Amino acid sequence: MKKIFILLITILTATAGHALSQPILQQISKSYGDNSAQLICSFSSTPEYSIYNNDKRVDLILKNTLADSNLTPPETDDKIVKILSLSKLGSTTISIFFRYPPQRVKVTPGQKVNTLVIDILLGDNLTAPDLAGKKQEKTVQQKRTKDSSNPASASPYTGNWKKFIKEYEAEIEINPAVQFSLVPFPAITLLPPELEKNIDILSPAIREDGRRSLWNNLIPVIIEQINAEQDLDIRKKLTLTYGDILLRAGNYNEAYKQFFLLSTQYAKEPVGILARYLLLRLQAEYADPWLADIELKNFEPSMDKSSPAFPWLILSRIETALATKKLDHMLTLLQRNDVSFPAGIDKLKAMRHADYWLADKEFGKALTEYRPLEKAGVLSENSSSLNGYCSALYHQKEFKQAAECYDRLAKDDSINVRQHLDIISFRKVMSQFHLAPEANLLNRFAQIEMTYPNTEAGARAALKQIDIKVLSLKNWEKQAISYYHVIAETAESRSIREEAAFKEALAYHLLDQKAECVERLMAFLKDFKSGSLHNTGLALLIDVLPSLLKEHNRNGKYIETLILARQNKSLFVNNWIDTNLLAEMAEAYRQLSLFNEASKMYRYLMEVHPQENENPYYLPLIKIAYEQGDSDLVEEYSGQYSSHFPKGQDKDAVLYYRLQNLSTHNKYKEALALVSGKNLHDSKFKLLEASLLFHLNEYAKARAILEEQKISEKTQEQEPLFMLAECHYQLGDFERAGTLFLPLQQAKSFQDQAMFRLAEIAWKKGQKEQALKLFKQIVETGINPLWQKLARKELELTALNK
Repeated sequence: MKKIFILLITILTATAGHALSQPILQQISKSYGDNSAQLICSFSSTPEYSIYNNDKRVDLILKNTLADSNLTPPETDDKIVKILSLSKLGSTTISIFFRYPPQRVKVTPGQKVNTLVIDILLGDNLTAPDLAGKKQEKTVQQKRTKDSSNPASASPYTGNWKKFIKEYEAEIEINPAVQFSLVPFPAITLLPPELEKNIDILSPAIREDGRRSLWNNLIPVIIEQINAEQDLDIRKKLTLTYGDILLRAGNYNEAYKQFFLLSTQYAKEPVGILARYLLLRLQAEYADPWLADIELKNFEPSMDKSSPAFPWLILSRIETALATKKLDHMLTLLQRNDVSFPAGIDKLKAMRHADYWLADKEFGKALTEYRPLEKAGVLSENSSSLNGYCSALYHQKEFKQAAECYDRLAKDDSINVRQHLDIISFRKVMSQFHLAPEANLLNRFAQIEMTYPNTEAGARAALKQIDIKVLSLKNWEKQAISYYHVIAETAESRSIREEAAFKEALAYHLLDQKAECVERLMAFLKDFKSGSLHNTGLALLIDVLPSLLKEHNRNGKYIETLILARQNKSLFVNNWIDTNLLAEMAEAYRQLSLFNEASKMYRYLMEVHPQENENPYYLPLIKIAYEQGDSDLVEEYSGQYSSHFPKGQDKDAVLYYRLQNLSTHNKYKEALALVSGKNLHDSKFKLLEASLLFHLNEYAKARAILEEQKISEKTQEQEPLFMLAECHYQLGDFERAGTLFLPLQQAKSFQDQAMFRLAEIAWKKGQKEQALKLFKQIVETGINPLWQKLARKELELTALNK
């Protein structure tokens, strides 16, 4: 029992000892530099640790370490957004969350005992962990030469944006329904073998009223004749004629029934085949042209090519292709050489060929084919093709004839035209707009706006009135802005809203209000990404933005400049706006000692610079970091540049700043390792190497390099002369040292030390009076307190020894 008790005490003591020796995290403190942060962790004893960096999160793993129960992490902010501490299985993890991924994280033991220092090179929205190694999206690869795809180069309005208001017209679609051609009355004249003689079975009254298109009068007459007829073949033809009359009278349901019955009961007979064709043609015009297009194609083999109805079948197929916008299919049908179109129908085919060119936006070809048809009077009978003729005239800028054509079209009383009367009327006045002084047409556009409210024509007429006033009235742009804005907000048509929104931005440009113009343009480009005016908006932005950036720069609005450049990154990436503009601004910031703004601008330029080319912005960034005294940043950027561009054109300049930086922070051995053995021909590297050796007390090596560089008492550069003089002094060559120190008595930076050395040399040579004189001169006229103090001590010692 006693042994067990002793063993238990031993175990408890060992366990307690282990707990007492386990490191405890006691405190975390935080501080910031210009672009850096530092977290200092204090422990009861130094722990083992490891670090994991994962984008915006950094984990410090502290092995076999506990967190003090009273540990309070530092307050977070917009740079370090969260710090968490988690203890598990005897170890503690400190998780640090950043707003932007840090560029570098390094953990080192602190100067104070039992501390770890986490040095963080912060990131921001213009940086990445490796600026040169960051891959850019293929869609934004910068082109270093002028690109023909630049919207400003392609736009006809660049440099004269008022021209846009005068000349721009949105594409207007006036699309009356296709009027399907109908076989001559009576359709039975197409039935073989009698053909034209079939008309003889109709009574004189039917033939006469049919010639006069009195279709409703014919319905009771044809029914009476059918009922009286005993011959079955004639009754079939009369029934087909009945359906033909119903179709022309607009009684489509009853016509459909007659054609359907005939086509199903006599499917193999000529009368049933012709009835089937008329049924499909009825379906194309009044039901579903898409379905009719398919069924007409399937039906074609059922009709003999020698049938007089066959060309009408092919014409109907051409027309269903037009109605369904199958233009390739339509052209194939028009080009068929196995179909003969007799007189009368040949002009209808020619009309459809002109319609094809119009639908294909070949307005010149369309007009060429419409002209003879217009002279022959064919277009007057077909409102959809007459509209095509008007449109071709308009697009070919034959505005006088176009105005007359639209006037004629507007007088057509058919439903097909009435549905589009508003936009036809607008196009008529637009034709006149191109012929007459703008101000004379204000009333006509106003009339359209009032006659057709809440329509596309009404909104476009309102828009055109604003345009005319901007063009004809002096200083009317300010009023125009509010009117354009209302239309941009309220118009039902997206196309009209797009045009009004762009013109609102353009009006600001005409008023030379650059900031408002750019603001509206950026909103416009966001709202109408796929609009027809998107590239025009880009062109105006490219035209205006550079001058706004320069204006902001002149007015000290550096952050606004950077934000605008960032928001319009693609314009610089595509080289549509020269990045040299931003580089000039960045250098201006640096010259004004606005290092933070300059640094951000250069980092943005690094971001948009193409991956495949050497990046020219490392060097100015390194300069800025050096001038700010940010040693870590100089090392970071220098290391990145050397890694990515080992043979880059700035490699020597980058190396020089890196060496200067290390030297400034007394890291002479590190600097010497970078420069020693390298074949650097520039004398400044040799002098820097001599300086590093000098500071490492390698006086013989430093002297050799300085003498190799022809440094002598005649040298104007004071620092190399001083180093050479001091090297000779330290190596015991006092005679040569004295010769070299003599001219340095006039050098403000070295005069006190030079005089002190000359005094020492004089004393060593036994020239005590001269030495005391120099010591006294240092005390009385010196500017360096250290050497004054040393000289005073020498004088005091001399006085004591007397």
